[in-house]
Amino acid sequence: MHQIIRHCFILCFVLLVACTSDTEQANRLLVETTEIIRQAEFEQNLEQRITLLAQAKANLEGIIAEYPTTQLAVQLSARGGLATGGVSVEQLQTMISQAKGRLARRLANQRKAEVERQEAQRKAEAEKLRVQKQAACLQQPEVACVLGQAIIITNKLKHEGSKTSVLSEIATAQAVAGDVKVARQTIQQAFAIADKINDKYYKAKALREIANAQVEMGDKQVANKVIQRAFATADKIWRKYDKASVLSEIAAVQAKMGDVKATRQTIGRALAAVEKLQDKDYRGYPLTEIAWAQAENGDITGAIATAGKINSAFYKTSVLAMIAKAQVIAGNRSVAKQTFKRALVTADKIESEKNQFRALNTIVKAQAEVGVFKADRHTIDHALIVARKIKDAHYKTIALGEVAKAQAQVGSFKAARQIIQYALGIAGKIEDEYHQASALGEIAVALATAGDKAGAKQTLQSALAIADKIEREDSKAYALSHIAHTLAKINQ
Repeated sequence: MHQIIRHCFILCFVLLVACTSDTEQANRLLVETTEIIRQAEFEQNLEQRITLLAQAKANLEGIIAEYPTTQLAVQLSARGGLATGGVSVEQLQTMISQAKGRLARRLANQRKAEVERQEAQRKAEAEKLRVQKQAACLQQPEVACVLGQAIIITNKLKHEGSKTSVLSEIATAQAVAGDVKVARQTIQQAFAIADKINDKYYKAKALREIANAQVEMGDKQVANKVIQRAFATADKIWRKYDKASVLSEIAAVQAKMGDVKATRQTIGRALAAVEKLQDKDYRGYPLTEIAWAQAENGDITGAIATAGKINSAFYKTSVLAMIAKAQVIAGNRSVAKQTFKRALVTADKIESEKNQFRALNTIVKAQAEVGVFKADRHTIDHALIVARKIKDAHYKTIALGEVAKAQAQVGSFKAARQIIQYALGIAGKIEDEYHQASALGEIAVALATAGDKAGAKQTLQSALAIADKIEREDSKAYALSHIAHTLAKINQ
């Protein structure tokens, strides 16, 4: 622009030396235009600069239109503008376009910055509201607010399998809390995510979890369609152990649904998959799930045959407890008593205290569920002895909570409360927040079973405060959904 102004002044001087009336008028306009261009050069306001350049352009166009016979008009009309100055209407138009482009970009950036500012403000206000709700929830935990926190975190999860699993847990908690309509919507969301999973193993597991949640909600007809999808997907898994384990889990859900024919079909496919596992140590888990499905299906003979194929004392104990439960339901109480004894003998062979307790706990639960032996006190005492030996603080707390719950179920409330107090002391030693929150959840269940609902809610309040510190989003979502589920059960 400096070059243009310098040349314009030179031209103006030359032209003003000798001028006619038209020439004089044209020259005056050029001088005026030169001043306008100079002002435009230093004008910081782009809108004002555009106005000045437009005025300068209009002046040049005026010279050409009103004084066409003048030498100045001829020069301005020539390609490239003035021969001595290089200024032209076209060049001014280019300068106007450039200024308008800069203005448009500046305005766009300002609008973008404003949108970003508003979005940041919205997020800040939303976060402030979330923190306020969270603080209120910590002070007075309710199922809805805990689930609300769990849903917010779950929606951020990237792994579809984890997301589906948490949503299934959330849906179950919503159903237990009495909000079945919302629970079904959550299940639909979980199904939409599961349907997009590419890996056959994770997809089949996700669909199985959804179907299981639907069974828990009482939607067996809908669950049947989902479990069929899970079976079709699992049957295409090429990894042998994955296929055997998922098929056995699907059979267990079908048995829970009461679909005898489908259960038998899936058990057949699962057993065939198990037979292909060369390492027999890998057969324990799928065979346990198969035996459970058989026992639940009323096929006690088949369950006993499956139990005979299990080498692991841990898995075999669990299966024998399931079989004994099925025998009681079938009316064979004396036989069931002998099976329970076999389960106890088998449990004594387990070396790991953690696994031994887990096995004993399946016996305790089976006895309690059938209501015949009311969880034999000898078994409970034995389980307590083993629980005390567990070194891992997390699982020790859970084990003690299970024993306390069993004590309360048989009416030993004083003993249950003593164990709970001991368990709370152990829970304080758990370093991992997720494990600590889950352990406190078990203690809360034990407290509620012992009739202390106020204490149970207070313990869940502590669990919620600890869960809030969990950094991993998937672990935090699981913890919150479990707390909500427990709270919903306590409120029933």
